[in-house]
Amino acid sequence: MPPACLHAYAVYSLVKVREARSSEEIRRAALERAVGKSRAKPWQGTPQGLAALRAYLADVSDVTKDFAHVQEWFCWAAFERLMARRCAEVWLRSVAGDTEGTARMPLAEAAARYGEAFQSYERFRAAVQIGPPTPDRLQRARAPERIAALADHLQQGIAAEEAGTEALERAVAMG
Repeated sequence: MPPACLHAYAVYSLVKVREARSSEEIRRAALERAVGKSRAKPWQGTPQGLAALRAYLADVSDVTKDFAHVQEWFCWAAFERLMARRCAEVWLRSVAGDTEGTARMPLAEAAARYGEAFQSYERFRAAVQIGPPTPDRLQRARAPERIAALADHLQQGIAAEEAGTEALERAVAMG
């Protein structure tokens, strides 16, 4: 039976491929999927993965952006993505603990970077005010000094997440 941290991926893998896979195969597939999600290409013209975070940063940094006319789902989707970094950190720490060999160190590094990203995104959330960054909260944050602070938190988070993705790529390459 695979370790508890891989259970959900084991079920997904079994259903998708209709055959049992080893824990190692499941771990590798999950890590490859995580890298793929970060590096995802646009879908129907909408940025995905890290590109979506950069697009969100561009919106937040735009002093002319009128968030009163932004769809609520966009802010919620971005917020959910930012907060998911904590889950990635915890999962990667668990996987690193269960991994033998050279891939262990880059997995631990990736977990640390995703933790840093989460902390930056938490500072962003707090700067916007408590709760998800809804259009009305973002619109009230249009003062240039607030925009600079918000953008700085997002830039730090995106840089940490990029470093985490690069560490994940190294771990996948190591097997």
